[in-house]
Amino acid sequence: MASLIEDLITTLEEEKQCYNRLLTIGETKTEFIIKGDISSLNELTKEEQQMASRVLRIDKKREEIINDIAIVTNKNPDELTINNLAVLLAKQEKEHTQLSSLKEDIKDVVENLQIINDRNKILLKESLDYIDFTMNAIQSESSMTNSNYEAQGNIYNSQDGRRFFDAKQ
Repeated sequence: MASLIEDLITTLEEEKQCYNRLLTIGETKTEFIIKGDISSLNELTKEEQQMASRVLRIDKKREEIINDIAIVTNKNPDELTINNLAVLLAKQEKEHTQLSSLKEDIKDVVENLQIINDRNKILLKESLDYIDFTMNAIQSESSMTNSNYEAQGNIYNSQDGRRFFDAKQ
């Protein structure tokens, strides 16, 4: 079982590194959103997607290790959380400490990542709302200046009042 615990610790450390990288990417995305640097934002989003795929692979590996530990300990894999494993390893101080520390570190990084992602979501929404407002203002201005009256007093407008964008996405 010792090798399984070592594998789990290694996997959790790798997962923590990925989440830290995602956190850095999120912070950089905030800067690019504020600057309006779309091309850099696109490149960073590609890297973010690759990192998210890597996290999914690592997570699957972690689940496999947990299932193997469950078989060895004759426990239900759904009940083998990091906390429960740390309790099982209370007599093995090094592994107990490593698991507890990794759990807290990953939890903190994921919470910070959620905060940054929420902030980026708000910034993007505000940017899109501003673009929509600007486009509508341009369209309104264009409609007013391009309207002509026909002989019968009806307004002649070659654009038929169409907007550049039909609906918000």
